[in-house]
Amino acid sequence: MSRRPDLTRTGGSGISRVVALRTTHRRLRRRFVAVALLLAAGAGLIAWRLLVVQIWEPDRYLARGASQSIRTVPLQASRGAIVDRNGVDL
Repeated sequence: MSRRPDLTRTGGSGISRVVALRTTHRRLRRRFVAVALLLAAGAGLIAWRLLVVQIWEPDRYLARGASQSIRTVPLQASRGAIVDRNGVDL
C-alpha cells in the first residue's frame, strides 16, 4: 500500500487531478533545484575566498592583519615618576 493517492480511479476530474499533481510536482522540483543551485553557488564563493586568502595570497593578509593589530603608541604620563619609598625610580 502506497502513500501516494490512487490516480488510476477516474471520478469525473481524474485527468485534471493527474495534470494538477504533475504541474505541482514540477513546480516543487524546480524550486528545489533553484534553492540547491543557490546554496551550491554560495558554497562555491566561500570556497573561492578561502583559496585566495589561505593559498594564493596569505602573506598579503598576514601583513595587513599585523599592521592593524601590532602598534606601538607612545603615551605621555599624566603624573610624576613612580618611585619606591626611598625615592628611586622603579
